Amino acid sequence: ANYQSPHWKLLGFQNNDPIIDMKRVGILGLRHLSYYGERWPEIIASKIEIARDPRLAETSYGLATVGVLVTDLLTSLAGLHPNREGLVAKFPASYPMFFHHSLNPRMFDELF
Repeated sequence: ANYQSPHWKLLGFQNNDPIIDMKRVGILGLRHLSYYGERWPEIIASKIEIARDPRLAETSYGLATVGVLVTDLLTSLAGLHPNREGLVAKFPASYPMFFHHSLNPRMFDELF
């Protein structure tokens, strides 16, 4: 399928094809961006408005780009490779003292 569109840049992707930007962090990066949008829709809406204004867009950071970088940083700090199969399921078990999965299954997302 062809997902290419300049509209992806309004969400802060660097490329017209979001798959190119997401390759480094995979499904976990997508999960984080989705969670962020569900949890803070007003922030997403304001970032889109900023991206639409050429004067503001030049001095603003791309939301999706930062999201990918944050996910990459968190997985690096945790010693996890973002392309490893089952990363989302394995992460809470990797650090039980910080991420007790039964208390909050979205704990890693909250770090984001």
